[in-house]
Amino acid sequence: MKLFTARGKVLLPLFLLVLHQIFSAEANPLSLASAAFSAIALSVSFVYKDQLSCYFAECCGKQWVDFNHTGFKEALAAKVYGQPLIGRLSEAVQEHWNNRHPAKALVLSLHGPTGTGKNYAVRILADHLFKRGGRSRYFHLFSATVHFPHSRLLDTYADQIHEWVRGNVSLCGKSVFVFDEIDKMPHSLLDVLKPFVDYHEHINGIDYRRAIFIFLSNSGSELIMRRMVELKRSGHDRSDTSNMAKFDHLLSEHVYSDNSSALRSSALLQHHLVSRFIPFLPLERDHVIGCIKDYLKASQPAHTGEKDLVDRVLNELPFVPNDERFFSSAGFKVALDTKVYGQPLVGLANAVWHHWNDKQSAKALVLSLHGPTGTGKNYVAKILANHLYTRGTKSNFYRLFHAAVHFPHKSRLETYMSELQEWVRGNVSRCSKSMFVFDEFDKIPHGLALLDALKPFLDHNDHIGGVDYRRAIFIFLRQQPGALLYHSLVSQFIPLLPLEKDHVAGCIDDYLLDNQPDYLIPTCFIDRVLADIDFQPKVERYFASSGCKRVIEKTQVYGQPLTGLAEAIQQHWNDSQAAKALVISMHGPTGTGKNYVCQIMANHLYKEGTRSQFYHLYPATLHFHQSSQLLNYMNRLHSWIRGNVTRCPRSVFVFDEVDKMPFRLLDSLQPLLDYHETDQVFHALDFRSAIFIFLFNEGSSAIEQHMLEQKRLNRNRSDAYSNFSLKNQLIKYLHTQKDYLRASQPNYLAAQRRQLFIDRVLKQLRFKPENERFFSESGCKMVISKAQFVQSMTTNDSCSFKLDSVSVNSLSSCSSDLLPHYPRPFSWGCAEGFNNALKERVYGQPLIGLSNAVQQHWSNNQPAKALLLSMHGPPGTGKNYVSGILIRHLFIKDSKSKFYHLFSGTVHFPHKNQVQTYKDQIQAWVRGNVSICPKSVFVFDEVDKMPATLLDALKPFVDSYQHIDRVDYRRAIFIFLSNSGSDMISRYMLAQKKLGKDRSEVYSKLDDKLPLYLYDESNGPLRKSDLLKHHLVSRFIPFLPLERLHVTECIKDYLKLHYPDWLYGSDFIERVLNKLVFVPEREKFFSSTGCKRVADKVQLQMSIDEIFPPALS
Repeated sequence: MKLFTARGKVLLPLFLLVLHQIFSAEANPLSLASAAFSAIALSVSFVYKDQLSCYFAECCGKQWVDFNHTGFKEALAAKVYGQPLIGRLSEAVQEHWNNRHPAKALVLSLHGPTGTGKNYAVRILADHLFKRGGRSRYFHLFSATVHFPHSRLLDTYADQIHEWVRGNVSLCGKSVFVFDEIDKMPHSLLDVLKPFVDYHEHINGIDYRRAIFIFLSNSGSELIMRRMVELKRSGHDRSDTSNMAKFDHLLSEHVYSDNSSALRSSALLQHHLVSRFIPFLPLERDHVIGCIKDYLKASQPAHTGEKDLVDRVLNELPFVPNDERFFSSAGFKVALDTKVYGQPLVGLANAVWHHWNDKQSAKALVLSLHGPTGTGKNYVAKILANHLYTRGTKSNFYRLFHAAVHFPHKSRLETYMSELQEWVRGNVSRCSKSMFVFDEFDKIPHGLALLDALKPFLDHNDHIGGVDYRRAIFIFLRQQPGALLYHSLVSQFIPLLPLEKDHVAGCIDDYLLDNQPDYLIPTCFIDRVLADIDFQPKVERYFASSGCKRVIEKTQVYGQPLTGLAEAIQQHWNDSQAAKALVISMHGPTGTGKNYVCQIMANHLYKEGTRSQFYHLYPATLHFHQSSQLLNYMNRLHSWIRGNVTRCPRSVFVFDEVDKMPFRLLDSLQPLLDYHETDQVFHALDFRSAIFIFLFNEGSSAIEQHMLEQKRLNRNRSDAYSNFSLKNQLIKYLHTQKDYLRASQPNYLAAQRRQLFIDRVLKQLRFKPENERFFSESGCKMVISKAQFVQSMTTNDSCSFKLDSVSVNSLSSCSSDLLPHYPRPFSWGCAEGFNNALKERVYGQPLIGLSNAVQQHWSNNQPAKALLLSMHGPPGTGKNYVSGILIRHLFIKDSKSKFYHLFSGTVHFPHKNQVQTYKDQIQAWVRGNVSICPKSVFVFDEVDKMPATLLDALKPFVDSYQHIDRVDYRRAIFIFLSNSGSDMISRYMLAQKKLGKDRSEVYSKLDDKLPLYLYDESNGPLRKSDLLKHHLVSRFIPFLPLERLHVTECIKDYLKLHYPDWLYGSDFIERVLNKLVFVPEREKFFSSTGCKRVADKVQLQMSIDEIFPPALS
């Protein structure tokens, strides 16, 4: 028996100190009793402080957090109409809640048309999970349009969700997180949840497996509606669960194939982490009647609910199909509008009058004025404002938003959404009868997304953040309804008709009278203006396509071609009165010398060459890597150029990788490059003597095609260059041929003394076209790196070399406190332990050559470069597991070693607009750790989810440098885990399986095919990386899809680990296998989720067997 708990040990010194004060004081009985009582009270309050705090405030104990399954089930049956499948929700929650050690967090995805009860069911769930219901500190509701409206802030949102989930689950493991309107969330935002809902026991000491995540979505609504119409027409009752059960499979298939769904593109779906899909069916007439009666009972208790009132409301509601009117297309949402009171809106004046005088509006009034440009929509809005407010359109409570003025930039969509919500919130909080007019809304970039930002203010909400928006008026001019129409939130659509010739003539007449009252207007003048206006249709010319707005628009186009680089520079440099800045655009394939020519030019223009303070190089991936920062880059670029030209008018600005710059960034340079004299634009700054050079890969295809044609005609390169006519302005860079490659880097290649070696290096390089192999795709850039690659990848299957046995203590860079973390002294022989572990614990993966590659690198004191392994395959095939086994054989403290570093794409690098920050962090992390221990290992998981080009930050560390800033990175190991290439691997494996090929034979062929596929995969994350372009990946390792026998072994391993005393039969394993999805649908060769869902399905089958014993089923 323990005398003291951990808390008691802390309390003991304090308690003894109090006793000491008691007995050292004078023996006053009263003071002794008081002190003793204080000591006891202090002790009790310290020991039971948690219990006391839970008595007064909500905590994670059972008195505050407890699932009432029976009450929840009864409440769903009584309050949620027309949902026979909703029992799946209570079953899933009960099964998860009662499991003390679930395999993963519960993830539920609720799908169905609007108004069918998804939100309502979740609120009922909260009431039966938490004592405080939806107000519990452990219940968290996120609305996409309120909390995540801006795609630009994807990274910020991901950080916020990450911190919110981690912080709240650390307080209470049974927290519930609800994400509403996930259709409106920025794509890939849900990926940030993957680590929390995956099969991890803990992450940084926090166990997320008891939490619940619920997604609410309208995705699949059309599918559900079509299926229900079919069942209704065939006479099936919705209460027949045998027919309803098919919805599970249909919905799951739809979500996996719906490209517009936020879930479709998320890692949660790709890795099969959604526990259950629960469909909500459209409501029929009887269900809606029940909703109406419930609403009237709740909002007007004295109301008797006459049948005629209910019928009038039903007649106002839309039902589908139009002829049969089976199902309400808007659920019960529209019934909560002013139509409940039986007063239909018949026009603009009526709509405004009814809303203005209704003190209990169900929602804000939303008017949509549609019509061609120039037909008077703005004018109508002004007249309305003049009749509502004393000061008319000058009122503080009338706000007009114009697309071109308030929302001009695509890249600032997220900022606009935030500002718009703040404007509305601020104005309505001051005056509930505020009016907001949005002009030319169809011209706003991503206008539909901006409209969705307003949805919470226009919906049937009593208040949001304490502000009531139901008396406000929103008017949209020429807008596309977007989510507003889908959620039935537009109160009235008002068309404005196109103008005819007589109307436009009247507009011209009025304009001239207003602006030139003394001008006598000849009819021929008006006819000439009318002739300049476009009328539709082309033959009859009935209606003005621009109304009264536009008459004549003119444009000018001008330019100056450049005929050659040397001549252009010389002519410009010697011209003291240049008409404009010199602008040179260099185009050509990589490695053909564009940057090199710029360096030569700088060396001949400035004494210090490229180190001159007047020569400025801007690589896109370093200076302009975030498209969302376009405006900042424009301002910064102007400031840089203005400042440098001020100091030296003959400055040179080189922009490299222009193809990768944000769209329209270079447009901001147009005023600087144009024909402006001094003092006209930039306050005495003259840019005409400057030189601007742009380096592109764009145009490479045209150059390649031209060179190929000339080569086949046996033309020499000089003739090919002079005959080239892509554009006169372009400086041409021709492809490097094989002969040039053989001549390059002579010192390095001469040292090899073997033609065979040279040929092997040339084989590693890519040449075009594929058959003739005339031109190197990468020029001379990769000669050294590929030569060292061939050298380092020379295999020795006999394992005859001797492993290094360097003592850890001989490495002065490792201090004594790091020794336990340092790599093993290589005592595992010829990779025997690692090989055996792979054979015994990794199913269905031959992994030929993996241990050999690691062993050869680990034992080499002077490798040519760092080892870079790239593992590819479908989820659940063992990539993470293999890397874990490798770490356990490399480091004494295995995954806890300070020299093993795991990076997850969705946890460490979730934001696309923070690529440069991540690059800086990665480089600092690698540099710091390799400087302490050269044999550090870095594993990058979910490479597919990392921002494009992020991996380029590793290029200096995995390239063939002996050292960088005195740090040698060549002994480190870098491992990439990726799902890229999964489709190709699965397709090839299927074809070979049908031919009866062995997995080992298939694996050896994939070893060659996988790199070629990844090089050509247009959207692959590695395809965009410099690591692939420069051939720096040491080995690509394919992981094959698992077959039934492999998954069977996974099930046995899981049962052996978690239920060692349970005697299960083969029939149980067969039932679990039947719960998993195998593909293709007919042959069922391979598991679509590998071994990932084994734990989940085992627990599910055990629960089913407990309720329905196999013998009785």
